[in-house]
Amino acid sequence: MTVSVLAQARSPRTGHSSSRSRAAAARRPPSERVVRRRASRRRRWLIAVCGFLILAAIGTGAWWLTWRSEFLAVQSVRVEGVSGKERQIVLGAAAVPLGTAMVQVPGSAIQSRVESIAWIRTAIVRLQWPSGVVVEVEPRQSLAQDAGTGWAVDADGTVFQPPEPVPRGLPVIRASDAGRVQAMRVLADLPRELVGRISAVSASTRDDIRFSLRSGALVRWGSDEQGPLKAEVLGALLSRRALVYDVSAPLAPTTRGERLGRRRPSS
Repeated sequence: MTVSVLAQARSPRTGHSSSRSRAAAARRPPSERVVRRRASRRRRWLIAVCGFLILAAIGTGAWWLTWRSEFLAVQSVRVEGVSGKERQIVLGAAAVPLGTAMVQVPGSAIQSRVESIAWIRTAIVRLQWPSGVVVEVEPRQSLAQDAGTGWAVDADGTVFQPPEPVPRGLPVIRASDAGRVQAMRVLADLPRELVGRISAVSASTRDDIRFSLRSGALVRWGSDEQGPLKAEVLGALLSRRALVYDVSAPLAPTTRGERLGRRRPSS
């Protein structure tokens, strides 16, 4: 009984002493280690916030510069490959709106519009930073005149209407679609001195290419294979006066209607 009373008497004192200890600990200033830890956390937080604000400012500035600034907007359009009237036609087809953001320039659409011009073979659209667009074109070259339409024909066998009248003196071609492609490839690879002697080209099939010479003679060329060898052989045969020169088999060429005497060299 005495022990119980003593325990009850001591318990309040112990609790009171513990409370005073906690209060005293709370009143003591934090240690240097704790202070450094708190300062480090505050610095990391400030760095994170500042970094976010800087990135946001950079992103906003880049967006404005790219999409809204006149500095990176189209201010000029240049055409390369043609001049004069042809240049104006290309500019009109390109239809590049001035003031458009450079990143919004529809290069593929501009290329398609320019290449839709019949006498344009290829077109390339380039951005010339910070504010220019370059449209580089390769016009088709008139190598022959189509007998049906009177239009020009280029080395690819494409029949097109050039911006200017078809040049005079071009060979006239009569051929099927497939034959025309093969015949024009042959004509484009011939030496210029041989092309100058040709008045007409025919090709009922791709393997039956023929040339009519201005002298009235006929050249049976055959297919477009072995073109350089055939041209060399034909150049040698033309020193003879004949009505038909057959180089379709260039290792065994023949002539028909050959007359005595050699042809004078062309000047």
